[in-house]
Amino acid sequence: MVSVLLYAVVVEIIKLQWQSTGQLPPQPAAPMKEVFYGAALFFLFVIRLVRKAILKKTRGDDYRTLLHKLKLSNLITFVLCEAPALVGLVLFIRNGLYKEFYVLAVCSLLVMFIYFPRYRHWEAWLGKASSFY
Repeated sequence: MVSVLLYAVVVEIIKLQWQSTGQLPPQPAAPMKEVFYGAALFFLFVIRLVRKAILKKTRGDDYRTLLHKLKLSNLITFVLCEAPALVGLVLFIRNGLYKEFYVLAVCSLLVMFIYFPRYRHWEAWLGKASSFY
């Protein structure tokens, strides 16, 4: 989550630099914005697929393996949650569209909030796993 906020700081520093030097930001390319929004939505879809694939239980899984799967799924989920903000940062640097960066950054933070690991969910998932056998 902190990295998304750091991206916002980078955006503001670059904006200030453009304003102080009188340099114009890159001109927006019309179809580019929709492609980047599409990429951000794609990452949101991929999160569900990846989590489902990683958290799939098998007969041979013990408690330690299941805990590893849970940790790995949360790590990968947060990497993918950060992707829309990164896409927004690229969109800003490439086309100077800072409002779109903020929309995508808020989207990233919202998805991070939704998928934030909650102890009771972990406990319930691991509890179901132990009764699975």
